[in-house]
Amino acid sequence: MSNYPNIHFNISHSGKWCVCALSNEPIGIDVQKISEKSNSIMRTMCSEAEYAYLLKLNDKMRDFEFIRLWTLKESFSKCEGKGLYLPFELLSFNHDPDEVVLFVNGKRDNIHSFDNQLFDSEYYLSVCSIEKNDTLKSNVNLLKLEKLLESI
Repeated sequence: MSNYPNIHFNISHSGKWCVCALSNEPIGIDVQKISEKSNSIMRTMCSEAEYAYLLKLNDKMRDFEFIRLWTLKESFSKCEGKGLYLPFELLSFNHDPDEVVLFVNGKRDNIHSFDNQLFDSEYYLSVCSIEKNDTLKSNVNLLKLEKLLESI
């Protein structure tokens, strides 16, 4: 690894998808299949503002939005090297999936960039990096797990 000191990577998997992120800066990635989640799980994973917002949504939209928030938080935590040890309730994201903004303890984070997308109709993917957002969005490529396994 000494020949490539600035390579950072992160992986995640859910259902039939396995994702990997590579960068010359710290990076985090998460993929989750959309499924019903109980309000108690939402309550422990969300900030007060996020939880109040989720409760206003219908059941289907609540599940989609919760998984979007979950993957964003996990990608951030992994980018920071904290894993699931970061208290997710202290992180709060805005409700606009086209311009993701993170607030940590109520203060806007201007360091990290995010890409998040719904794909394959039932999965959310989020990537967090300190790279410029335009670069991050243009470099997301999807490869099914079956294709990856075929190449091994």
